[in-house]
Amino acid sequence: MSFLDEINLAKQNAKDNNTLIMNLKNEILNAASKGLTTIFLPLNSDKDETTKTITDYLKKENIEFQFKYDRHQEQRETYMDAHMGGYHEAVARNGGSNIFTYNVTVSTFRGIIVYI
Repeated sequence: MSFLDEINLAKQNAKDNNTLIMNLKNEILNAASKGLTTIFLPLNSDKDETTKTITDYLKKENIEFQFKYDRHQEQRETYMDAHMGGYHEAVARNGGSNIFTYNVTVSTFRGIIVYI
């Protein structure tokens, strides 16, 4: 059996035994016993199977939660091609430059906040 097969077998065993849900329950019960009202579960992606499993369980149990994102502004640049329509008007509005700077909000998923 290859190492990759061992990893996949361990993942399947964890899924079959509800290891993730049991760890989540222990985490929530531990926080509740300490008198906490919220806990933060750090996760890597808001679209992966782990996050889906956790959110499905929390919804089923009617436990409130919220996704946590870090948001910040980034300044990006782009240029306008001379063959594009409205090129001369846009360059004139931009002070003679065909390089345009704009701001964009970037969101990075950090995890889930669970309200106990």
